[in-house]
Amino acid sequence: MSLSAIGLILAMHAAQATSAPVDKAWERCAASDPDQAIAGCTELINQGVAPASDLAVAYNNRGMAYAQQRQFDLAIGDFDKAIDAKPTQAELYFNRGVAYEGKGEDDQAINDFTRAIELKRDDADALVHRAAIYSRKGLFDQAIADATDALSLNAGNAAAYVERGSAYYAKGRLHEAIADATSAINLKPDLSRAYLVRGAAFDDTGDFDHAIADDTVAIRLSPNTAKGFVFRAAAYEDKRQHDQAIADATHAIALQPDARAYVIRSWAYVGEQAYDLAIADASEALKLQPDFAMAYHNRAVAYERKGLRDQAIADFRAALRADPGLKLAAQGLTRLGVTP
Repeated sequence: MSLSAIGLILAMHAAQATSAPVDKAWERCAASDPDQAIAGCTELINQGVAPASDLAVAYNNRGMAYAQQRQFDLAIGDFDKAIDAKPTQAELYFNRGVAYEGKGEDDQAINDFTRAIELKRDDADALVHRAAIYSRKGLFDQAIADATDALSLNAGNAAAYVERGSAYYAKGRLHEAIADATSAINLKPDLSRAYLVRGAAFDDTGDFDHAIADDTVAIRLSPNTAKGFVFRAAAYEDKRQHDQAIADATHAIALQPDARAYVIRSWAYVGEQAYDLAIADASEALKLQPDFAMAYHNRAVAYERKGLRDQAIADFRAALRADPGLKLAAQGLTRLGVTP
């Protein structure tokens, strides 16, 4: 979960306070600064005099502050206490779901977003978050359904268009992905992920120039995020612009080591006949993702070009074990006179 997702967490406020010191504590408890919020909410909780409904607010707000600091276990503990006090408050389940999502516990997050939706049928934010998790789990039809429901509640929800477009892209419905990403961009022109989704779809349709243009905008909007450089490197390599692909993949790796960036750069090095560098990059990719079929393929081709037949055969076979449908690997074995 990005910190921007924290902004979706819904704040709650106590109905009333009973004294000036308590008023000040509630002001701090509702502060946007997480340290202030934690201090104010903790003071209220430790006093032990607030009614259960107000304590639920204090636990919720402190949970929000902990989540903002990425202290997700503490956040979840506070949301648990808030839910115990207010078990039918949809926002509390949503908030805990965001914390679980940030912690990477997607199944628990789905459960909480589902409960939030049951309690509040028009909770478009919960639908969008659940759609994102469904996509990460490869459940693209469910992701599309949730994002579509969110859009039926709010046709101006840019995040819903991005999630649905991403799921369409994963299913190979490229024109629908482009249309949804374009709708998101029209609604929110600074949404970098929308450009990445549209750029990836353009790349897969063979429209490399538009892909590069979209990836460039995404990089401008999020210059410290590796993914834009990875996507643009892929588009450059698809255009056989090896130098640009190498430069972008190198920048991406410097920001965050990424198996796909190593694979793209390895293939660009093959194109530049720098086979030892290609082998090194493919090997780095396999350290990060041991079942990456294209990493085995790229290393096999580099071995093949170096005349290292046995190593090439072994890697082509490894690529097919990782992805039995990878035709490039089967073709490689055929070139070497081996039955796939």
